[in-house]
Amino acid sequence: MRFFNLAVPRDSAGRRPALSHRAALPVLLWLLCSLAPRPASAVPGGETVGVMPFRDLSGGGSPIGEALRETVTTDLKERSGLRVIERADLDRILTEQKLQSQRTDLDPSTAARVGKLLGATLMVAGACQRADRAIRLTARVVRVETGEIIGTAKVDGKEGEILRLQDRVTSELLRSAGLKEKAKHALARPRPALKSLKVIELYNQAVQEPDDLQRLNLLKLASAEDSTFLYAANDLRALEARLRTYQRGDEAARLQSIVDLTRRLAAATDPAGRYPIVAELLAKLQQAGRYRQMVALAQKADADGYLPEENRDLPAFFRVLADLKLKDQRLLLRDGEDFLQRSPGSPYFSAVKNMVEQAIKESRQVEEGRAEAAAAEAKLHTTLRWDLCQLAQVYRRYRQFPEERRLLLGCLAVGKRPRSEVLRLLVAADMDCADFARARQDLAELDRVDPEAGRATRKIADIPADG
Repeated sequence: MRFFNLAVPRDSAGRRPALSHRAALPVLLWLLCSLAPRPASAVPGGETVGVMPFRDLSGGGSPIGEALRETVTTDLKERSGLRVIERADLDRILTEQKLQSQRTDLDPSTAARVGKLLGATLMVAGACQRADRAIRLTARVVRVETGEIIGTAKVDGKEGEILRLQDRVTSELLRSAGLKEKAKHALARPRPALKSLKVIELYNQAVQEPDDLQRLNLLKLASAEDSTFLYAANDLRALEARLRTYQRGDEAARLQSIVDLTRRLAAATDPAGRYPIVAELLAKLQQAGRYRQMVALAQKADADGYLPEENRDLPAFFRVLADLKLKDQRLLLRDGEDFLQRSPGSPYFSAVKNMVEQAIKESRQVEEGRAEAAAAEAKLHTTLRWDLCQLAQVYRRYRQFPEERRLLLGCLAVGKRPRSEVLRLLVAADMDCADFARARQDLAELDRVDPEAGRATRKIADIPADG
């Protein structure tokens, strides 16, 4: 009872007198009350809010109720200082209580019941209605403890003003929670008019989409529809960052798997036992874009006695595939023809045959294209000959990639075309010239100039990790 003793005054000699149980009771009660937690609603700004999906009363067109819930939730998080229940937590409670079908039309008592399960002190519900390019937003705030409606809002305006209308609703909600200063701030920020409600409709689909890649595409469409709609732009950045984190984690796991398989292969002594390790390791190297390591492993696996004779066609196939990825036509023809002679009954025979035939065709096109490209340039109007980017495309058509790249570098130096456009073409030319180091440099520059174009180009470039 050390804390209890501290609460008792000392006498003139500095001693604390002994207290009877009856005398100690008021002090103990005072201590317990002082330590008891206060309700959140008693603390300014201590409210916890749950926001329900807005009910769409229009009866036609794409719904926007989930998008409005998301934007109002975001605004309350960022501008009010309130604790806001996460959307996923609220939806989980609705599912557990079998209220999903009523989620946009809960009566105040049911909303209060849901709020208690969430630990909320306030619940917000709303509705929207559209007609002839006009829109009405309504909302109400329910005090969870009592189930009473403590605030309402109703605003009307044009479709393009929906964000300003939303701010007016949010302001009224904050005022209902006793945050008058925060309510003023909600009305103070400038809001651009939206081009149309299509961006809200796309965002509505995005916030409900469970698949990350599908949501990514929907957010890109929403951002492209109206770049001033920052909710979609911010969600897009956050999702891309999360996906990059996942990719880095996948890459780290893949590289660790390659290390582990390499160790297992070094310890294996039986040819039949080596084969499944070699097969898995080749597949992992391909996924990681480590094509030179694929070639080295395939060469090792081709040694007499290293693998059973009937299994040596698999590494030989991966070797041809690596030649293709490394843009080495000479080695592809050599290794491909060797494969076709040695393994006519292999299940990979048809795939290798197609790769060899395509390589022969492309080699012929390059040889014949020199004269054809020069002739095509001679036919161009004089003004077009001075457009180096246009001329580069002529040489690309005839597969004269070194000349194409030289012209694109000139076009980049002149600066008459958008830099990101020329860099995208330059990365492709670098790859066709098998200059992977230069492709990385140009791609890094493209990332700096236009990150979105850089990401798109990186997906299709397939630059070897060890090239």
